[in-house]
Amino acid sequence: MPDAYHVVASDHIGFSRSSVPLVDDFAYSFDLLTEITEGLITQLGSDRFAAYIRHHGAPIGLRIASAQPERIAGIITLGGNA
Repeated sequence: MPDAYHVVASDHIGFSRSSVPLVDDFAYSFDLLTEITEGLITQLGSDRFAAYIRHHGAPIGLRIASAQPERIAGIITLGGNA
């Protein structure tokens, strides 16, 4: 069991306080947002993690979990549209 836990709360492009590129400048799709989020997870060096997914982030988290289920220690969902 790890000695410490960390919480990472990403802000997906186009949501909340992140930038909102024009549709001509950014191909809005859950697949692209998943790719960007997976890049963040890789950059952080997270090999195994629990995912808290909610609202519009749920399809992103579930895509990540489906692609590599061995990395997922658990999923907590709140109002996720699966």
